[in-house]
Amino acid sequence: RIAFAPDNANFDEIVTPLMDYLDGNLITLHKYLLKANFDRVLNALWLAVLMEFQETLDSSNDKQYEFYKRLKDSIQLLVDFFFADNNGLPMTAIENKQYKSLIFLISISTSKTEQLIEMFYEEKLREQRQATKPDFGSLTVKVYYTAQRLHIEIISANDILPMDSNGLSDPFVEVSLCPWKCFPKCDVNKTKVQKNTLNPQFNESFDYNISADKCRDSFVAIAFNIFDYDFFSWRNDFAGEAYLPLKDVLGLSESSSTKGSYDRMAPTTINFMRPPVNDNVVYQALSRRTSDKVALEFVKKRQPILAGCK
Repeated sequence: RIAFAPDNANFDEIVTPLMDYLDGNLITLHKYLLKANFDRVLNALWLAVLMEFQETLDSSNDKQYEFYKRLKDSIQLLVDFFFADNNGLPMTAIENKQYKSLIFLISISTSKTEQLIEMFYEEKLREQRQATKPDFGSLTVKVYYTAQRLHIEIISANDILPMDSNGLSDPFVEVSLCPWKCFPKCDVNKTKVQKNTLNPQFNESFDYNISADKCRDSFVAIAFNIFDYDFFSWRNDFAGEAYLPLKDVLGLSESSSTKGSYDRMAPTTINFMRPPVNDNVVYQALSRRTSDKVALEFVKKRQPILAGCK
């Protein structure tokens, strides 16, 4: 009733029946139960309420802002109710893991699509920082920025996943700047295919003419996707992805070295990752926006990657 009421419905009129129901039943339980038993019932009821909200959120596709705002307002009202001016559940029990996850999902759902895409890449960069082991192989590159030009040299990859039946792969790397709305004139580039190897040597370079101002946001990144070229299929097999934050690139970062150091700079090695089939929660929120052209385009571009993770 709370979630699916018309957008112009009065919030107080919608929520009053629920609050009256809870209040009446809890007064009765409080009267006849010992405090310890009552507290257990109260906690179990709060967990059930959170689960109900979670199920409502999971089943919501392409809902409007008002829908999610009403969920958020309802949860806050219930927090106050269960806390009861420090006479009910302690706030530590209320703001549990399920509650924090729910609030995070709702905050995502009330964000604009462009903000969600930025959050997606921030999350990918966070995941990259945590990818400290080369479970899916690694990529060695040199990247620097000079004279309004971003130079990306793809040197090699090591211990990549075997994607072919012979235990080897025919890998190539796809390079792009993300999010694409920040770099609309920058093409996706690809290396040449290296046949029958798990340790390909690429030694190829790509240059992008871009403004330094576009490279310093926390969500902008270089995306490296490695695929196995399939000679007998229309779809290449995804093997891994890696991200490099542009703001940390030599020539863009605050700690950049002096001019003339680019040729002598040490290569950077980054570990490949493989996302789960449903990717992260930000992607899931974008995939629910089935009437949003920007979200649909984003989801469409991610599908070849996620299809390779099944």
